Amino acid sequence: MTDLPQELMSTAQTTVLTPEQDAERVLGHVIEDRYKLVAVIGRGGFGTVYRAEHQRLPRDFAVKILHAARAVDARQVERFRQEVRAAAVVRHPYVVEVIDYGHDPAVGHFIVMPLLEGFSLLERLGREMVLPIVDFDTVLVQSAAALGAAHALGIVHCDIKSENVHLVRDPSAPAGFHVCILDFGVARARPLPGETALPDASRVVGTALSMSPEQVLRQDVDARADVYGLGVVLYEMLTGNLPFIADKSVEMMRMHVQDAVRRPSSHAKGSWIPPVLDQLIVSMLAKSREDRPQSMADVVELWEAMRAEVHDAWAAVHLTDVAAHRASRTMRSAELTLRLTPHEDVTWADETPSLRSKALKPADLATQPSQPSNGMLRPNASSSGRVLVIDDDESIRSLLRLILQNAGWNCATVSSGAAALAWLRDHKAPAAVVLDMLMPGMDGMHALRAMRAQGYAGPVVFCTSVQSDAVRSQVAMQGDERFVTKGRELHTIPQVLVDLGLTPEG
Repeated sequence: MTDLPQELMSTAQTTVLTPEQDAERVLGHVIEDRYKLVAVIGRGGFGTVYRAEHQRLPRDFAVKILHAARAVDARQVERFRQEVRAAAVVRHPYVVEVIDYGHDPAVGHFIVMPLLEGFSLLERLGREMVLPIVDFDTVLVQSAAALGAAHALGIVHCDIKSENVHLVRDPSAPAGFHVCILDFGVARARPLPGETALPDASRVVGTALSMSPEQVLRQDVDARADVYGLGVVLYEMLTGNLPFIADKSVEMMRMHVQDAVRRPSSHAKGSWIPPVLDQLIVSMLAKSREDRPQSMADVVELWEAMRAEVHDAWAAVHLTDVAAHRASRTMRSAELTLRLTPHEDVTWADETPSLRSKALKPADLATQPSQPSNGMLRPNASSSGRVLVIDDDESIRSLLRLILQNAGWNCATVSSGAAALAWLRDHKAPAAVVLDMLMPGMDGMHALRAMRAQGYAGPVVFCTSVQSDAVRSQVAMQGDERFVTKGRELHTIPQVLVDLGLTPEG
């Protein structure tokens, strides 16, 4: 059995977060005559992140400010600077960009970054527990690409966790989002020319829930520490659980070093997982780094070899039509090549679309009438068998189109609420709308209200895992509605439409 550092065995310490800065004191402050701090959007043990309005550009930014209590420690200030250097050096599309950095006498050390749309993987898992396999695929491949790029430059992140994996809204991406790796504050990096290694390089750094054994043991770290961290993230995505759970950080760190990891497939939510995926995740979480995949390229290569088998295993449990899911994977690549504008995805076979209107922006909704202005968007006899699908995830749109078309429905798809409003202006009203509840930008509730205001009066089926009584009541006030849980019940939508009194064309 491997021995833990003595102080970890003798002192049951838990992570103590730095006290929150006085937000009221700094809100409204303008940094360097450019960035006005207008709202707190996140807090952590290292710093607070604010939304900042640029005073000369029509754009908002995210500004991270080092906690005052941290700023008195030269090592913490150096780590803050290291976060800037690491992100600036990597320069990868899936790594957060650093736009500016400096020190302001009123607020202290700060970093300026883009204001990212979307939400963290942690937030997404908080709503859905486990994600569809297409989203797991995206997070695995893109996170590995970002971290591989950092490793090639001698930078090891050392704090990979679902909180630091941001899902950025991206309608042009097959999954509707792309990954952005955040927070290089505890990264280990080769010193730049003229620099020396950080004075606290031997300290235990990272987060206990995803810390590799070598980090706990204060050993030198390399890319394989991030392989371990990514393994923790993927484990959580597949099962809804962390590999190790304990009340105190020291106990969780001991478990990383000494306890065997439970196979993901042994969890209730992971019962569909085939042995090859079990083996990949368990190998990424091996105690000895020599037993893990040796690089992110190795992780991706192993994943690509099993991808089709894993997708089929997931579909066999969560969907009734495995062949449709296979086809949707092919369509994802094809649709990237044959890219259409969001509201030009599919048109009805028996009508000629008018010239496309410019897609509405959320701000344009204020100009929409508060009540239906006419009956143009009410379903009628000519709408029979027609369904409009609204979802920001391209793979889900493709899958729903196949499911509906196989059941005889004529299906059109769009990628956002704004695109749906533009589509509805140019087409005959559908018999029903299938609507994603958790779209970034304009969520499903907002989109439904806007469609009702624009005049659509037909039934709506929500695809969501958010089904609280409060949400149901709000939706019910807008007209006919049904709820279908993503990942388990998408295949039931054709029957749900029939239960609503609708009839497919075929």
